[in-house]
Amino acid sequence: IHYVYKDGSKAVDDHVAKPVEFTRQVSTDAVTGAKTYGAWSADQSFEAVTSPAIKGYTPDQAEIGSQT
Repeated sequence: IHYVYKDGSKAVDDHVAKPVEFTRQVSTDAVTGAKTYGAWSADQSFEAVTSPAIKGYTPDQAEIGSQT
């Protein structure tokens, strides 16, 4: 997450989230070799992040919600 002022300059250090690993099943037909792909899934999610307090400024988003 990049925190910037309206003019584009850096307000505070970026927030770097923990990586999330996505997986899916792949089946290969033994005769034709055709691959069938399952749906992507993630066993984890990105946690919510509260925007930092900067004196004299109000964030446009007080919190970035969790993402699954």
